[in-house]
Parts: sequence; structure tokens; C-alpha cells
Amino acid sequence: MSNSSVDICGHPVPKWALIAGGVAVSTGVAYIGYKNLYPSDQTKSNSKTNSSTIKKGTQAPVISDEPKSAAEVIEDLKSKGNDFFKQKKFKEAIDFYTKGILLCPANEKKTLSALYQNRAAAHENLGNYDSVLEDTNSALEIVPNYVKAIARRAKAYEQKGQLDLALQDVTACCIFENFANQSTLMSADRVLKALGAQHAKEEMSKRSFFKPSKQFIKTYLKSFPNDPILQPDVLSNGLTNGAVEQIDLDLLAKGKRAFEQEDYLLAIKYCTEEIESPSSSSHNKALAKLLRASMYIFTSQSTKAKEDLNNIIEDPAVDSKVKVNAHIKRAAIHLHASSDFEKAFEDLEAAEKVDPSVADSYYQRGQIFCLFGKYDEALDNFDKTLSFNPNFVIARAQRYFVLHKKIVPGDVQGMEKSVTEFRQFVNANENCSEACTLFAQVLVEQEDFEGAEEYFKRSIKVDPANASLYVHRAMLVLQARGNIDEAIKLIMKAIDIDKSCLFAYETLGTIEVQRGRLEEAVKCFDKALPLAKDEAELSHIYSLRDAAIAQMRVCERYNIKVPSM
Repeated sequence: MSNSSVDICGHPVPKWALIAGGVAVSTGVAYIGYKNLYPSDQTKSNSKTNSSTIKKGTQAPVISDEPKSAAEVIEDLKSKGNDFFKQKKFKEAIDFYTKGILLCPANEKKTLSALYQNRAAAHENLGNYDSVLEDTNSALEIVPNYVKAIARRAKAYEQKGQLDLALQDVTACCIFENFANQSTLMSADRVLKALGAQHAKEEMSKRSFFKPSKQFIKTYLKSFPNDPILQPDVLSNGLTNGAVEQIDLDLLAKGKRAFEQEDYLLAIKYCTEEIESPSSSSHNKALAKLLRASMYIFTSQSTKAKEDLNNIIEDPAVDSKVKVNAHIKRAAIHLHASSDFEKAFEDLEAAEKVDPSVADSYYQRGQIFCLFGKYDEALDNFDKTLSFNPNFVIARAQRYFVLHKKIVPGDVQGMEKSVTEFRQFVNANENCSEACTLFAQVLVEQEDFEGAEEYFKRSIKVDPANASLYVHRAMLVLQARGNIDEAIKLIMKAIDIDKSCLFAYETLGTIEVQRGRLEEAVKCFDKALPLAKDEAELSHIYSLRDAAIAQMRVCERYNIKVPSM
């Protein structure tokens, strides 16, 4: 689930959008064009002309016996190299470029840098990436802002796995091209994603324990209203013909109490004791595994969580409600820990087969469809959710949100009807902060900023401990009024309320990038990193951080002033 609780239907801002807003450059770029002076099959001119080929009455052309200048010889060598390059004869092309480099005077910067860049291109096609780096470095020593050479060096760094250096070079290209070259932007996003994933994997390998925020736990549990571990301590065994029996929950009760007191390690300990106890019933063991799996999920130990969930799912004797919940939680792991949507859907379908009456599986599937913008499918699943759990207010709010998203642009009457009905629902359920926040997002889309702020305030009144709500309101203030000071004040209030609010540090860092305060932005992202609960969140925050650092280093290298907002 998202830290921001109700942005499940939202879409993340592209990482490069914040970069594009951060730097404006008027620096010119050195672009060396290649011109094919001779066809590749042209023969050398003879010093004498055969008179028999001259038609009667025409004057023979004047042939100069003067030797070519050094510049002409170098241009010929470059042209011949280009001809071989086009024929994919890269070794021959390298020979001609090398001859040109050896003859070219140091003061002919444009020509010399082009020769190095061309030779680098030939080496690139042969997979000689060390040589590519050598030649592009030589070209850039001569013409530092030679975009073609910078771009080629970036690709070589990427091929060699030196992603931080690749990112710096591709960032420089973006800046010099005023973020107008789509191909360069795509390269930047690819490198940024790979570098973020690399850093995230390294960080996750070092982690031994992660303590989640209270808000994350609260939001997560709200998505599982039928979770057996949240039910009263009198549970149906499911193995005694449906009879309700009082089960000895001594260790389970201790585990649940430890969980409620946020002592997740102690909760895991009690669950393990229950599982290993010879006197524990099979049903108690299943419940203990489910509770322990939940603790592992909360503390970002997804591999251990999956082991417990697999055990529950593979045991044919486990109560259906417990098994359904295990499938749904394993689907959540597939979704958030590895972005494996196919496996997530498989688990949700399996949950439905085990017990079609459990609303949670439809609700989770509806949220996933919502993320993909598949609103018809999302609506169908929210309808099924409500058919089995009509009092699930958050699911009904999601349904109204999806109904609004389905309206065709330009359908003014339909839009007004949707907003009116959604407003009536929210006003009738004013104690549901999620409903208020979703409706506020609808009003933002309608550019009714005043109305949106009113409902964000209502949401905060209902759930004042939810720091992410202050961040949502800060973003609205920035969008509606451009008031940076007020927005930052609200974000700082969010941090005061909950210092573990990743959303606050992430948003503040993004604002600092927009303000040109790149060092401050990096500090914010550094504070956000320990709060990221899984590899996907870590990768995202690292990408933001890496982008800011790359931009900072490029600006220092090329003496570019980063403008403020």
C-alpha cells in the first residue's frame, strides 16, 4: 500500500520532470556535422587527361598540379573514414580516422574533436568500450560541451556498468539540449532507473530490520477488513463442522498484543513459539504463521513472509478464511516487492476460488486495475467488494472515484452529476478521511482548488495524526497559489507529526530541486531512504537522489548556474 493512503489511483511524477524544472541553460552546443565528400567507389584523379575522351569543340578542363593543403588531406582522410563507417567496415574507418588525428594540428579543434568522436563511434560498433572512453575523453578535452561525444561516452559508461558516470553525462546532454531531445530523455530515464535499482538492491542486502511507520500499518490493515488476525479472540476453527469453539490463544494473544504495542520482533518471537509448540493445534499454528508473515511484511522481510504464506496455502487442512488472507497477502508481496503483477493476479484469483465470499480479494484487484487506469475492470471489482461487504466505506469511496475517472472528457453534464453524487456520499461519511481525500483529488482535477482545500482540511480534522494529508495539502497550495513558503510550512508540520513520513521528505526534496537548492534536496532524499519499506520505494528515492546529485555535478563541471524557482 502507498504511504499516502489514498493515492492508490494516482500516477507518479516522472523522475525527469523535476530535473527539467530545475535547470535552464543558454549554453551553445558544439555539433560537428559529417559530410560525404566523395562516393565510396570514386577513383583517384589522374594528373593527365586522355585527349580521346574530350569531345571536339570543347575545351579540356584545367588540372592543377598543386599539392593538396594539409587541411584538405585531413578532410579527405575523415571523409574516407566516414565512407568505410557507412559500409560497416569499422576497422578500416578507424585507420583513416587515426591518420587524420596524427596529421591534424592541435589548433584545429573542431576537426580534431570530430575525428576523435568518429573513431569512438567506430570503436563502439566493435564493442571496444575502453577505446570509446579514451577517444570521447580526448574529444571533450578539446571541446568540453561536444554533445555527441558526451552522449557516446554516456553509452560506453552504461555498457561498462559505470552508471553514476553515465548518468552525469546523459544529464549534461539533457541540459545542453534544453530537455527537448526525446531519445536523450529516454536514455536518462533508463540509466536513472537502473542506477536506482542497483542502489536499492545494495541497501536491501544490508538491512536486518525495518520498523514501519504507524500510518503505514494503519493504512495496510484498512485494506484487509476480513483479516483473521484482526478478528476477536473467539474464532471458528473451520475444522469442526463449523462449530465455534474457544481456542487457546495464549501465545497468539501475546503476539497480537506485542504487535499492537509496535514490538514486532517480540510478536515474531511469540508466533514462533506457538508454531513450534507440540501442544499447539494446527489451526493455531496457521494463525501464528499468518500473524508472523504479517510482521515480516511490515518489517520488509518479504522472503520470510512468503515462506509462511506458502506453508499456509499448501496445507489443505487450513481454514478457508486464513488461506484466502494468505493468498491476498502473497499477492501484495508480488505487487510491491517485485512488481510481478501476473503473479499478484494469480494469487487473487486463487483467493476467489478458495472462498468467493471474501470481499478483500476483489478490493485488492480493483486497486491494481485502478493503478493501470483500467477503470471498467476496477469498477467491476469494487462492485463485487461491496456486494459482499456493503459497509466497506473506503471501497465505496474508491468506486465513486473510479466512476468519475470513467467520464469522457467534455461530458460536462456527466462530470457535474459525478461530482454532486460523490460530494453527497462524502458529506454523509465525513468521518472517513480516505473519502474526503479522494474527493479532494477530484476537485483538484476540476481546478476547484478552494473546494479541494476544504476537503483536505476535513480529512486532516478526522485523522490529524496522518502526516501525509498535510503533504497533500502542501502540494495543493503549491499548485493553486504557487506559495512555496506555505507549502514548506505544511510539510514541516507533517514531519513534526510523524518523523517517519517518507512522503514528506520526498516531496520536500522535490521542491528543493525545483528551487535550485540541490544540496538541500539531497539531504531530504537521504532522510527519506531509511523510511522506504521495500526495494521498489528505495529504488524510487535513490533515483530522485541520484538525479539531483548528477545535476549538481554537471552544473559544477560546466559552470552552469542553477536558477531558483
